[in-house]
Amino acid sequence: MYKNPKYTLVTVEVLEGNLDVHLAKKKYDSLAFETRCFITHWAGYTFWQKDEKFNIDNHVSCYHQTGAVDEKELHKIKLELLNRPFTRNKSPWEVLIVKNFEPDLDNNAHVVDKNKEYTAVVIRFHHSMVDGFSVIKQFEKPLITKVAVNTKKPLGWPHSSNKENDRFQRLWHLIKLIVYGPIELIIDHLSYTEDHDWSNSRNPYTRDYFLSRPFSIKLSYLKQLKSNLKVSFSAVTLAACAGAVRSAMLKQKRRLPKTIQILVPTLLPGHPDDCCTNHLYVFKVNL
Repeated sequence: MYKNPKYTLVTVEVLEGNLDVHLAKKKYDSLAFETRCFITHWAGYTFWQKDEKFNIDNHVSCYHQTGAVDEKELHKIKLELLNRPFTRNKSPWEVLIVKNFEPDLDNNAHVVDKNKEYTAVVIRFHHSMVDGFSVIKQFEKPLITKVAVNTKKPLGWPHSSNKENDRFQRLWHLIKLIVYGPIELIIDHLSYTEDHDWSNSRNPYTRDYFLSRPFSIKLSYLKQLKSNLKVSFSAVTLAACAGAVRSAMLKQKRRLPKTIQILVPTLLPGHPDDCCTNHLYVFKVNL
């Protein structure tokens, strides 16, 4: 992350009004303990180490501009932040306040008032520190408290009502993780070979990033699909991913493979709100 970061994430919040930079620094100076730590290495392992010289000025700043910033310029700012390495021995996150922001009226006419002033808050962080839900709780909550408080926690996975079965399942998963986990990882690594136009063996890695801002899909609509089709919620979202990949390959006139292996991160139930964490479960599926 200090030379060539590959897991940098950037999110943007647009606030109504002129955000006070000093107030923002005061709020971000009281985040979770993890935001004051950086990653260090020892004996091949990585650990969080407290930054004894932590200074909020190294993490929250105002974008230097001569006039208004439109969507096109904001896009360039996001691309620059995605490619920028993090500072060594500093916690891997940054908040950039862009004042006098002009949202695109054509795509946001239902929420944007051209007579009002807006501020864009660009939040950059390394994925090793936080998942998406931690970002909402730790980095967006200080500025949009009303929205953050009303944010629902992720739905918990269904559990058996039989506590004895639950204990047995937990014990079995622990034994399986210790005994079979390393073997399964080795097998997956050796068997991870794909033969299609987008496989890693055919295309070298690049430093190009492609960003898109899709329209939001209401959760109620996805739940309605789930109920009508009598399938799981995961099946609906995975089908959407598969359809998007298929459409992109057809649009580029690529050969459609029989399968594509992907890793899907899913939030675990009981996500902690008072810390920065990656509280996720990752599983592999074939599209």
